[in-house]
Amino acid sequence: MELVFVALPVALLVGGAALAAFVWAARSDQFEDLDSPPERVLFDDDVVRTSGKIGPDAAADAASGIASDGRSAASGGESSRDAAGLCREMLDRR
Repeated sequence: MELVFVALPVALLVGGAALAAFVWAARSDQFEDLDSPPERVLFDDDVVRTSGKIGPDAAADAASGIASDGRSAASGGESSRDAAGLCREMLDRR
């Protein structure tokens, strides 16, 4: 019986906190767009190529936009390739 005097107020507090969190989420439009987040998973992000360097040289190359093979990142090197070309290149490196 003494457990009920502890468990009931704790359960009411937890339930009240959950209700308050739901009301806050509903009022701040957290449930506004439920369709686009699952669709975003289906689209690839741009491939980012790193130089593999560590230290100040890597930071300088990243700031200047130079990829590991010397091409400029602004020249459209990786983003203009198709997925099959990238896969072949990765397999050739092995």
